[in-house]
Amino acid sequence: MLRKVCLGIALALSLTASAWADFVSGRVLGLDGKPVQGKTFTAEKGGQKVSFSTDNAGNFSVYLDPGTYVVHSSDDNTVEGVVHGYPQSTTEDIHLTKKK
Repeated sequence: MLRKVCLGIALALSLTASAWADFVSGRVLGLDGKPVQGKTFTAEKGGQKVSFSTDNAGNFSVYLDPGTYVVHSSDDNTVEGVVHGYPQSTTEDIHLTKKK
């Protein structure tokens, strides 16, 4: 009986934890305001890194825990952007700027 209760609690906690993360979709826009096509990026928050790519129109979709992430291009370390994770799916464009 105790084993079933522990398994039930573990399952409930894992479902709750995964319910906090969701997809963020949008476009990555370069310094010129145009979509960045076919590039790989990394979103980073407190040591957590998630990679994603853009398609031929600059669109992306990435699964993120809630929080603010700094986005870096895999081939240009002079630019960065910001994206936010939320506990529900959302759309947000990433505007790249020169690193400060």
